[in-house]
Amino acid sequence: MKFKKLFYFVYLALCAQISSCSVTPLDILTQKMYVTLDSKFNANASSAVIVDFVFIYDKDVLGQVKGLTAAQWFSKKQQIVSDLEMNNKIQVYSKEVVPGNRDYIKGFKPMRRPTEVIIFSNYLSDGDHRVAVDNYCNLLVSLGENDFTVKKNFENL
Repeated sequence: MKFKKLFYFVYLALCAQISSCSVTPLDILTQKMYVTLDSKFNANASSAVIVDFVFIYDKDVLGQVKGLTAAQWFSKKQQIVSDLEMNNKIQVYSKEVVPGNRDYIKGFKPMRRPTEVIIFSNYLSDGDHRVAVDNYCNLLVSLGENDFTVKKNFENL
């Protein structure tokens, strides 16, 4: 019984220490992101594509960002990120992919479990070029000629 009380006390002390660093015990369990980015030879008129993984941590921000097209996102990105990143409401991971290549994101760990992740790609063609995912862990992002698709639960590595 004494061991159980001691364990409980140590657990609470650890939680208090961790939370003083603005991390909660559940944040330790945040999953890492593994993504395969597969770009076709004719993707984006044979031009490199920037893919942004936008981790949203606030429901109000989610409503704001989820309605943007990729063109709107990339034109407003700098301002949105500067307004919200310091308050830990948003986090962005960007990757540029050259047509005809396959690239990987291996083990990126968000600061905590996001409300949702929105993926934007900056295609030259018109369109939303936006996909929202709730599970960001194992993804295949296929960059096609005029748009991209996302497959979840992809064993990429």
